[in-house]
Amino acid sequence: MNIQNSIFNRQFSLNLHQTPQVFLPFKCNDEGNTKEVTELSGKTPTIIPNDCQLRLGNNYSLNMLNPKVHNLLDKKGEISVGTSSKCNMILPNFYNGVTLQHLRIQKVGDTLIASDNSSKTGTKIIPRKEVKAFQVGTKDIKLAQGELGDCYLLATIYALSRTSNGQKLLEKMVSMDKNGNSIVTFKDKNPIKITPSELDSERQTQDKDWACGEIGTKAIERAYAKLIKENSAEANSVQIDKGGFPLVALETLTGIKGQAEHITEDNAELILQKIEQNGLDNQILMCSTPHNGNYGKYRDKKQKFITGHAYAIKNINSKKGTIEIINPHNTKRSEFISFDEFKQIFDFIYTAKI
Repeated sequence: MNIQNSIFNRQFSLNLHQTPQVFLPFKCNDEGNTKEVTELSGKTPTIIPNDCQLRLGNNYSLNMLNPKVHNLLDKKGEISVGTSSKCNMILPNFYNGVTLQHLRIQKVGDTLIASDNSSKTGTKIIPRKEVKAFQVGTKDIKLAQGELGDCYLLATIYALSRTSNGQKLLEKMVSMDKNGNSIVTFKDKNPIKITPSELDSERQTQDKDWACGEIGTKAIERAYAKLIKENSAEANSVQIDKGGFPLVALETLTGIKGQAEHITEDNAELILQKIEQNGLDNQILMCSTPHNGNYGKYRDKKQKFITGHAYAIKNINSKKGTIEIINPHNTKRSEFISFDEFKQIFDFIYTAKI
């Protein structure tokens, strides 16, 4: 430990009045056997594996195999990670439990040293062998649309995640290789590799351009964009941002074909009741608002739903006459509306058996 403490004393100090000790990524248990450290503690700096992931709060994973992180460390020497605008890596507020100044990381030679800034939610160390595309599972996926106009795709991903069969399809869709790459396989398509650096936005410090969420969710979005660009003559543009049709996205991802029904004053209630009777867990359910040239204009007085946007339907309750709608802008929130409001706001409903 003397060599490591010497490195730390020269390079890394969180407090001018004391020199904390640097710990290796393992410690002894009561029987004297070594075991891996699984969580950073307080402000105590800890040497972490170069191929691990750090999980900040409940659902943000920082991949230490990402060359963008190392480029930033090589440039700055020491970086801070959190939601504060003062951090070197600024994370969106979408991620639960990520604090203003959540984490500090330093690179000394090839050694990574990290410390949690006494955040209430903590920072877990996930070794390479335990990294998963969907670390917290695929049920009711939590995501938030970025600046790209791919609501049709993200609504589809969420609609899959609310059914048990859809969750299984999503889990099989993304695997991880030993280098931290995400391997995405859509139905009857060749696998698409997404590198750790591709999961981050081009701005490097903020994930504004692409969606926020689990590795698997982001990898599916990036892979879909690659697939669209490969099949487009406009190779230099992000074709995923051109808008799209939920059922096309669904068939591309899974091979499942669905149907679209136009919503009117006369048929809305009957359609919704029929869908509920057929079993909600056996269907992929989405809907959209009219494309009337006023994208971003609200369709309702409560200003919850905008024009030219796709949504997922989480639940239909005929007894109460309500529908639970999920906006891909932030799937952590639900909006409950009546059948009457639904037919006034939306123009199409999309369904598919699964």
